[in-house]
Amino acid sequence: MMSCLSGIDIACLDAIGKMLSLPVVKLLGGPARDRLPIYASGGYFTEEPEKDFPEQLERLRVSGVERVKIKIGAGPRCDRERVSIARKVLGDDTGIIVDANGNYTYDEALESMRRIADYGIEWYEEPLPPLNFDGYAALRARAPIPIATGEALYTAWDFKRLLDLCAVDIVQPDLSMCGGLRAGREIALLARLHHVRLSPHVWGGGIGLAAACHFVASLPDYPHSRNIVQPPLIEYDVGDNALRDTIFKEPIAVENGACVLPNRPGLGVELDPVAVRHCSEA
Repeated sequence: MMSCLSGIDIACLDAIGKMLSLPVVKLLGGPARDRLPIYASGGYFTEEPEKDFPEQLERLRVSGVERVKIKIGAGPRCDRERVSIARKVLGDDTGIIVDANGNYTYDEALESMRRIADYGIEWYEEPLPPLNFDGYAALRARAPIPIATGEALYTAWDFKRLLDLCAVDIVQPDLSMCGGLRAGREIALLARLHHVRLSPHVWGGGIGLAAACHFVASLPDYPHSRNIVQPPLIEYDVGDNALRDTIFKEPIAVENGACVLPNRPGLGVELDPVAVRHCSEA
């Protein structure tokens, strides 16, 4: 239900923007930036990890981004092996983010963190199941790595509970699930009031990516306007994705490790009906 409401909210703002000849970012308060830094997602688990994992990492390395995210969560020892390989392939200057997809209990997550902390991990995504709020609070109190979560939470109320418990370092609302752009703005305000970073989760299609671009572009610089140590980032899957790359007549541009904000009315993108029909029938 919340995914449907999220889609309706995004569609309504897109329609209003087109009626008024305004980009959605201006309906959200105006742009603070027009280049949206990304981190590249990849490094997935496959049936042949010895062969596939280094190849995926090389693809991430040559993508030109400053930060990449890889999958872990098969066990603390395996986590260290994967992170060690990633650091060797990517080098010391690329930031590494890890994602366990909620696969651990508290003790397993803490052991995993301790095994990989010396590799300079930017953040550890979803170490625990998403609704384990108390577990996140206990883990963050002892974690040697910043914790990120939120892609499976709904409305600002879930995020308020998480933030009130001081259970997270980076919140990750998914605009296609949490309630849409207006709910995203409420979550962003909560994060700012709790002095917590925000990086929206983006997965699936190009509409969600376009919405995330306008959302991140609208966020004010915080806490200082001239020395932003950690800017808000957008997740960008470097894998082949027809729902992102082919459904638009003109895809969202990525230049020098950042998405370029579409500045035409609405979300700034136009669907290709033939491509959409092809994807729906595939």
